[in-house]
Amino acid sequence: EIRMRTRRSVFFISALCSLFLSSAVFAQERGQQRGQGKIERLAQRLGLDAEQKRQFQTTRQQQKQVIQPLKKQLRAKRQELRRLWQEDAPNRDAILTKHAEMDHIRIQIRAVRIDGRLAMHSLLTPEQRQMFEQLMKDRRGKHKRGRHQRRQHREHRGGGDTSHQHDANHPGDEAY
Repeated sequence: EIRMRTRRSVFFISALCSLFLSSAVFAQERGQQRGQGKIERLAQRLGLDAEQKRQFQTTRQQQKQVIQPLKKQLRAKRQELRRLWQEDAPNRDAILTKHAEMDHIRIQIRAVRIDGRLAMHSLLTPEQRQMFEQLMKDRRGKHKRGRHQRRQHREHRGGGDTSHQHDANHPGDEAY
């Protein structure tokens, strides 16, 4: 009886671990495919040659490798900030310091994205640059509309003003 319960428990825990790990791997692969799809669509729209496309992919990968740890740091700082606010007597200076730390990370992310966009910009012909700038302009407009609609939805639900919140995935004008 006890032995059977132990076996079932071990089996159940193993199954859960396998499910969790396979989900994580699938999500990571899907994210990489999505990123590749963006490069493919951009290459097609801009008429990139094979070398330009390869260099875009390299730049994008390098950018991701730098940004991912920064995003992780930003999430950790956000958690720390939540803890500071949950204290019985929140410390104003500590909260302001934490916000400054988060802003510093956001600036680092923005700088990496700007560097990536400049690197990509340097690979393009004048005609491709013009098309690229138009695509970015259209994309920024689309994101602004989306943010505005989400804000209105939250306010309608009683979520209040969310203009003070920052989206770590979009801390400024990015290349993609």
